Amino acid sequence: MMSWNYRVCKITYNQGTDYEEVSYEIREAYYNKDGGIWAVTENPKGIAADSEESILTSLEWMKQAVERPVLDLDTFVFADSDFGSEDISDED
Repeated sequence: MMSWNYRVCKITYNQGTDYEEVSYEIREAYYNKDGGIWAVTENPKGIAADSEESILTSLEWMKQAVERPVLDLDTFVFADSDFGSEDISDED
């Protein structure tokens, strides 16, 4: 079973230019069996749900994200995933 949660991520867009912008975003973080973060979603997460109750649950999970350390994606070193090449397929 894959483990994940929401995390606040810091990222600098347009690094090294006159237009650098630091952004803090809520993204999904995915953990390997050893508890290391091996991936985060490429884009920030919004909330879409099938009920008001599900929206409230997602909001609570996102609120918990601000209680965890911020992941600085400019310097973060990702852990290895638990997936081997045999676990990933390009076939539909």
